[in-house]
Amino acid sequence: IAEMEGRAVGFVSSVPGELTRLFIRPEAAGKGLGVRLVRLGIELAAADAPGPVTVQATLNAQSFYERHGFRFQGDGAYEHGTGGIPVRVANMVLDPASQPFTPRSAAQIMENLTWPPAQPAPPPR
Repeated sequence: IAEMEGRAVGFVSSVPGELTRLFIRPEAAGKGLGVRLVRLGIELAAADAPGPVTVQATLNAQSFYERHGFRFQGDGAYEHGTGGIPVRVANMVLDPASQPFTPRSAAQIMENLTWPPAQPAPPPR
């Protein structure tokens, strides 16, 4: 969960091999949080899974995932499990060449996560 000024503004979740959820509140959009969360989700999904990282992207999020190395594999549908109308999704897989990190364990990844990122100290005068 990402917080700004004590308020939750976004989150990401993953399981081995799959980025399962990513959400950002509108007031937090355009500040780099989505980039940081998608990278974190990819890294966590890849940490303990020997294979590709996948995501079922909503159609409005498909281009976001494409910008981060995912490639369209086919149409799909997501069902919430509580009934209702299935949501159309794009089944996507991460191009292994676009992974922006060196593989680490999930424990290593979770160390020292902060949002917003710490600002570097100003240079001494």
